[in-house]
Amino acid sequence: MRETTICFHNLEWPEPQATLCGPIVWLRGWIVGKPGCDCIDLRIRHAGATHLGVLGLPRTDLAAHFESDKPWLPAEYIIGVPVSTAGPISLTLEVMDSHGLWHSLETIHLTIAPEGLPPPRVEGRLEASPDGTWTTRDAHHPFHGHLDQPGNSPILNHGRAPVIGWLLDETESLAQVLATTDTLVFNHLEHSQTDDALAIKVPEHQNARHARLKGEIDYPATLIEPALLRVYAGSNEGEVTLCFAQRIAAQKQSTSASQQRAEYPAIVPHTLAAYPSGRPRRALFMLRALLPDDACLRALDLVRHLKGSNRWAARVVAMEDGPLRDAFLEIDTESLIVDPGSLYSATDEPAADNALTHLEQQIRWDHLDAFVIFDPLCGWALPLAKQHGIPTLFDCGQESTLQPDQTAIPYVQDLVRRSWQSTDAVCFPSQSVARVQQSVFTTTPAEIIPYWHTPGITAKPTKPDSRIAIAPLRTADWVNKHHPEVAARWQFRQGPATETSREKLTRLDEQFNMPALQAAPDWSTSNLDLCLGPLFARGPLRPIFDALAANISTVAVQTPITKEYLANSRLPMVAESNPLALAHHLIARDRQPDYLQSETETTGVLIRKHHAPDRLLTQWEKMLSSVAASHS
Repeated sequence: MRETTICFHNLEWPEPQATLCGPIVWLRGWIVGKPGCDCIDLRIRHAGATHLGVLGLPRTDLAAHFESDKPWLPAEYIIGVPVSTAGPISLTLEVMDSHGLWHSLETIHLTIAPEGLPPPRVEGRLEASPDGTWTTRDAHHPFHGHLDQPGNSPILNHGRAPVIGWLLDETESLAQVLATTDTLVFNHLEHSQTDDALAIKVPEHQNARHARLKGEIDYPATLIEPALLRVYAGSNEGEVTLCFAQRIAAQKQSTSASQQRAEYPAIVPHTLAAYPSGRPRRALFMLRALLPDDACLRALDLVRHLKGSNRWAARVVAMEDGPLRDAFLEIDTESLIVDPGSLYSATDEPAADNALTHLEQQIRWDHLDAFVIFDPLCGWALPLAKQHGIPTLFDCGQESTLQPDQTAIPYVQDLVRRSWQSTDAVCFPSQSVARVQQSVFTTTPAEIIPYWHTPGITAKPTKPDSRIAIAPLRTADWVNKHHPEVAARWQFRQGPATETSREKLTRLDEQFNMPALQAAPDWSTSNLDLCLGPLFARGPLRPIFDALAANISTVAVQTPITKEYLANSRLPMVAESNPLALAHHLIARDRQPDYLQSETETTGVLIRKHHAPDRLLTQWEKMLSSVAASHS
């Protein structure tokens, strides 16, 4: 074992000065970073070329030796180096730390000869690269599988790359599947999912029908590309195997957005006359899920406001259950769950039509004065409401251009696309959202009503000695590793994810990577001292506005919506894939308790003025009444 200023390392094969056969020299060893230093990539320089290896094979023996708090360390490496001539060669082994800096570990002297030793085993393959080669890895016995995505150049979504493929162990079922781009934080993937198409695609594996693999991985902005994607399989006995390793470089996306004002026909104001009987008007709200995303939180406030006005009564239908069911029950609003899965998974037109008929029969359409959807996946219900003569409204907050589910058959995709365009009116939370949806709603009357902060929140005095923060996993983990004395003074929290499947996976991520990160039941900012993020679309934007309204120090995630809302403030914003930037802000706040306070208080005045719930809820009710009056 050797030691440097940043790590311990050891070349396990071959022995120094060994004579090996070509044409590829395979090396195997391990690297373990010292406290405060993480080693995330590996390369060899030889004959003017650079060869990237695979660092991250799991080792339980090293975890025990170095007294890790984890049962295994992603410490072993394999790397192949092409050699073109016989005779003495020198290979320079280098490792990259988590800051992207390369460090030389050792120079390995070998001899290449036809009679030299072959490698004891080869568990990788070489791909040509512009500078040399990349060592990659496919599933080895007893594992079988393939990654369809992310491919070599994934398109990122909120700083995350998709992982889709299949993986099975021919000897037993999988307990978990992990993936990482840097070995700093591991993301859990959904595995062993049922997919009948796989059984047809790979008939040689009888268990392929239950081998679908899918999910997303963090792709931090600080990654040095090409990054190494690693996918691990975990058994029920706790054994972990590196199944896939491949190089990826994300597609570059434009950060400049048009500032041109979106032009839509206006929603013409109309007065909605009261019923002679005095009963309130009735609205039906449809949500994707009863989970704390911005759409559901918006709908919850609206139902509370409408019921309190005595001018409207509201019912709720959701496609997926969730914890906000109880919040609706607290205001005497029950939630019906209607699952459109059979529509989106239909294999032909008759099956889709039958699914739509069945969905229609599950919902009460009588005596409704308005129907409102809050998510694109609810679009299928808009034509059904119109068939019953009910005015429709689409409250659309999606920041990217609407696209139907690409896994659905073309007939369903076209049905959903036409359904969106059938709405009588559309409401956007920002100009940025209105702009990206202009190609969808070309002639639809529209109104912009911004997101508001949670009703009842007011500015509060600061508590300089208190240290409770909403912070992303990667931010809290980095501070804990590199500045443990700072982390010891803080409590880190994360609220729930905005999708049920993702909530399960993200909680597993937090338990695996940093058990000290507290799982909060909601995104409440009460008793909070610092709001960071959320990043990677981990949660809603609501806590940012709530924190600012309450004068809680905040660093906002930069999305098209927040960039528009905070354009006239000096509040710092970070890309939603940059947890390291948030860590630096947290350290600054720890050193200086009034850090960001001036910017926060100034921005808080803007939020309380332009995003006041009372005014915006009333404006939204007037819009709903106008739509109902003009189309009833």
